[in-house]
Amino acid sequence: MTTKNPSNWAPFEACLTEQRQWIERCSSLVQQSKATSTNFGSGDHLVRGLTNLERDTLIQVCHCQCSDWSQVQILVASSQDVSQHLAKQVSHTRFSGWVLLGVDLNENSISVLQDKQKNDHDFLPWGVHKNGVVRNCVLEPGCRVYDNAVVSNTFIAANASVVQCGSISTSGDENDDALQVEVGPETGGSRPITVTVRSTIIDVCDSLRGIPTNRPCCLDVVSRSMNIVASHAKIMSTPMVLNVSLATHARIEGAAHVSDCTLLEGAQISTGSVVKKALLQWNASVVGNSSVSNVLLMEESSIGPNSFVSETIVGPDSHLSAGEVHASVLGPNSNAHHQSLLIGVLWPLGRGNVGYGANVGSNHTGRLPDQELLCGEGVFFGLSASIKFPLNIGNSPYTIVASGVTLPPQNMSLPFSLILMDDNGKNVILPGWILTSSPYTVVRSEAKYKNRRKAKRHDFYTGWSMIRPGTVDLCWKARLVLQSKQKSPHIGSNLLSEHSRKAGIIAYTDTIQRYALSGLFHRITELQQQMPICSQWISKLYKEIWEAPEYLMGDEASTSSEVTWPVMPWEEGNDSWRHECAIIRQEFMAVSVPKSHKERVDGLQSLLVRFRELEASHAQKVFKSKKRDDIRGTATIPGYAQAHVLAEDDPVVKSTREMSRHMDSQIQKILTDLDEVQRSRL
Repeated sequence: MTTKNPSNWAPFEACLTEQRQWIERCSSLVQQSKATSTNFGSGDHLVRGLTNLERDTLIQVCHCQCSDWSQVQILVASSQDVSQHLAKQVSHTRFSGWVLLGVDLNENSISVLQDKQKNDHDFLPWGVHKNGVVRNCVLEPGCRVYDNAVVSNTFIAANASVVQCGSISTSGDENDDALQVEVGPETGGSRPITVTVRSTIIDVCDSLRGIPTNRPCCLDVVSRSMNIVASHAKIMSTPMVLNVSLATHARIEGAAHVSDCTLLEGAQISTGSVVKKALLQWNASVVGNSSVSNVLLMEESSIGPNSFVSETIVGPDSHLSAGEVHASVLGPNSNAHHQSLLIGVLWPLGRGNVGYGANVGSNHTGRLPDQELLCGEGVFFGLSASIKFPLNIGNSPYTIVASGVTLPPQNMSLPFSLILMDDNGKNVILPGWILTSSPYTVVRSEAKYKNRRKAKRHDFYTGWSMIRPGTVDLCWKARLVLQSKQKSPHIGSNLLSEHSRKAGIIAYTDTIQRYALSGLFHRITELQQQMPICSQWISKLYKEIWEAPEYLMGDEASTSSEVTWPVMPWEEGNDSWRHECAIIRQEFMAVSVPKSHKERVDGLQSLLVRFRELEASHAQKVFKSKKRDDIRGTATIPGYAQAHVLAEDDPVVKSTREMSRHMDSQIQKILTDLDEVQRSRL
């Protein structure tokens, strides 16, 4: 995963270029319409004043009005009289100020917009009809402007539609595509983050950590003095629209109020929503009577129905509905549904889920609502969980806070854990529980995150694995905490039993070793393809393991609570083999370096046998974690087996078992080759 490849940023650069081109196009036409010359060339079109016949046609045939017809200019591909076309394309509209009126000379060939999301309005012919006032506007040939009360200071491109709206105007000031979003504390301080409509989670995380960035494609601000409605964009059935820019195929339809918004291609605001100061990236949406203010929605994210969101950055592929989110940063693939509440949540790596009735926003101390939560990636808040601030679980990724748990303020660093309430109402923590008792969750989630990543422009940095160097390091540190047997702040304010402590050590150890040995296995298969002679790749392999640069893993448990940001996956680098070598050295070869060829072969065989055991155990645990649900369900619900996919037929279980069998076969081939090498040297 790299962020330095220029091609990764090309879509954002292209977006910036396109935004500027539309604004330059608008500015050029405005200047031409105000020029003193009679005729002004503009590409394939001509900007000119009305002829007497054209003016009379607009007044007498089209029933249009204007206090000063000299300020109405024609944008047309011909210098000839276009009265007949005006009679068809313009009617019952009052013009005011300056207006550049486009006339299409080939109206029949493009009378119906070819669009993926057609509605009845798309079958209206091109033209400008039944508008109360059109003032200071550029209306390109082939646009639709129908049944609006006021259209002012607006550029409407060819193939765009503005239909049945109240007032579409600007505030008179210059507007841009930048926002300052105040996240974290609601009062008594804040974490201001400046974003544009092209910002990424990488930019947001840099800002949170005070790291300067220099990515013009994401940070440059684009200013405009008029509304921009680009080709194939739509504004329909909305009473109030103020200071907006719509890219190609963006749409505002049936909203209640939209102001100070920028919508990129495919973005939409609809169905009774009130949206103020919002940036919507590609295919982002606000729907269903939602209220949104000062928000950035990244690609393929959505808000609604019935949501209230303010001062929030929503990462790509995230979905918020039927709840409230305020002063928060939600990273990729975040989901908050079912009447949940989030306030002051810093969740930069996202991938989390918030259950019905969860209150992740107890940010008031009785003095000020100035507290916040740093949340780790993939954390799950169960039904009616109540989360009190300040809380730092940023280094506890993929932890589950069970239904009904009230989590008090704390700093906890135990990844893949389960926090639940015991019979006495105390919070109990099971470190690494996800890894051993519910590995099905890990396997399914990996596939789920991959399949649900629709934000292709952000895909180069959002596709990280759950088990990777950063999370393995957290498991390593958590194991040190559990091995120390001392009271550690990393456990937070939760009870830890001796049984759970030992189980956590095993869970983290198996995960660390399986990760490192998987890297060893894949490196062996690579070397075998490069070096057919066994002794050669064995020597090279051991050289790589022992000569790889040191990687600081830590050798003792910290006795003080660390207050750190989680390591960002895109900053971990691409050399995972170096990391795996460090673990192999410390986990399996800490006593001495294998010197003889026999010692090396024996050592490799031992490591591969251990890897095969871990793979088989993992597959069995995945099956058991799903089977446990089947046993409980069958004993509880009539007809359960017929209505559910049982573990034996579950696609996640089946694919895991198939992968385990394949790995076992490949490992056995390597072991056989190593046996032959040993026998040949006897």
